[in-house]
Amino acid sequence: MVDHSAVWFLPPDDSLHGPAIDRLIHWIGWITIATVLLVHGLLAIAMVRFRLGNESASRHVRVNVKLEWVWTIIPAAILLSLAVASEHVWGQYRASSFNADPKAATILVIGQQYKWDIIYPGPDGKLGRYLVFPKLTDVAWPHRPEDHSHVFHGVPGPASLPSAEAQRAIDDFIAQPDPGFQLGKDFSDPDGADDDFQNSIGRTLILPSGRPVKIILMSRDVIHDFTLPNFRTQLYAVPGLVGTLSITPTHSGACGELICGQLCGIGHALMHADVQVISADEYHDRFEVAH
Repeated sequence: MVDHSAVWFLPPDDSLHGPAIDRLIHWIGWITIATVLLVHGLLAIAMVRFRLGNESASRHVRVNVKLEWVWTIIPAAILLSLAVASEHVWGQYRASSFNADPKAATILVIGQQYKWDIIYPGPDGKLGRYLVFPKLTDVAWPHRPEDHSHVFHGVPGPASLPSAEAQRAIDDFIAQPDPGFQLGKDFSDPDGADDDFQNSIGRTLILPSGRPVKIILMSRDVIHDFTLPNFRTQLYAVPGLVGTLSITPTHSGACGELICGQLCGIGHALMHADVQVISADEYHDRFEVAH
């Protein structure tokens, strides 16, 4: 079996869907090289053959229908084939994300300048409510612990306020410096009672080998690009929207890096986290068993 990633200097692939993407990159690369060589070869021939001082007279052809058909049909067929192949690979990948396995491990990832917050759902397998980037349609703010007084505690959300006042409240919400509040965690949601959200900022993203992983992606401030090169995975984190993607790591012990592929500010280069793949049993014992 050909290792396409080695041919094109890609990082090693540790995902179930990665080989299909690598094959597509492989064919696009070779087609591009062949096209460049053909075009520049013809250009070189023309430059030599019809250079200044060459006595052989050129023949001016104003219309050549057959040639026009050739250079129209062949590129169109190649591009159409690549489009169909790309859509097939992309469709399979997105289908796995939209129809995630019920037994998939769920992880919440929140992007903010300039770090990734990584939250695991705990033994119940359910994530609580996180209002990371409020919108005018939100009916309630997240509740805080009783001993954590805050201006937003227990008050209606922006949907109950006039538009201008709601926007000011949203701006104040986003500007809060408290790390716990930045996560937007609703402490009144019972599903989130056992969420592993402590020390979530910049922690290692841990994935189980051989088990589907559903990643829920959000952004607190600007557009970030959740990119896992070693898992051939990329999705934009857009403020106010919730994205989902699914991957299945294949090699226990594999390591990689989570980076932001979108220029998100002056500290963009700092926005990365380590990725580690462990066995499914070890993942279960660490995150899905009450301790």
